[in-house]
Amino acid sequence: MTVRMPLLQIRHADGEEWKVAATWPDGRSEEIKGFKTETAANEWIASSFAAWLDDADHGRADGAPH
Repeated sequence: MTVRMPLLQIRHADGEEWKVAATWPDGRSEEIKGFKTETAANEWIASSFAAWLDDADHGRADGAPH
């Protein structure tokens, strides 16, 4: 199995919540929303990103299930 990793960016716009933008090597993008602070978004990357990547089969080169 080959796992491709997205480029992650933490973003915030005035009056909006913080979010993590994931941009994949093939140009697809996804946003993980709902963070109240930049620190919370960073903590999600450190503690939950790997599970998110695995749970949804994000980044699997073949798209096949486990």
